[in-house]
Amino acid sequence: APCLDLLRARGFGQESSSSYSVNAGEFEDVPLWLNADVVRGPGGREPIDGPSFVSTCVSTCPHATLSLGWTHTGTPLLGYTHAMALEMKKL
Repeated sequence: APCLDLLRARGFGQESSSSYSVNAGEFEDVPLWLNADVVRGPGGREPIDGPSFVSTCVSTCPHATLSLGWTHTGTPLLGYTHAMALEMKKL
């Protein structure tokens, strides 16, 4: 299934996010996964706004599968905390 990475490359979460757009009609005939790092993970950068991402995806592409993740440094040594898991669960 195609996966759209809707992180900063498409403008989502940036101050100029008014230019952000998705044409859901382009993906009517294929499974669609929408991915973003929405919670700060171990050693990670600032994530994009999770509630806004989820809300935008649900209203724009209601049949898409959301793939929500944590920002991280890529090292498995730091691990995820219970607080990080709870923050993701809230979304």
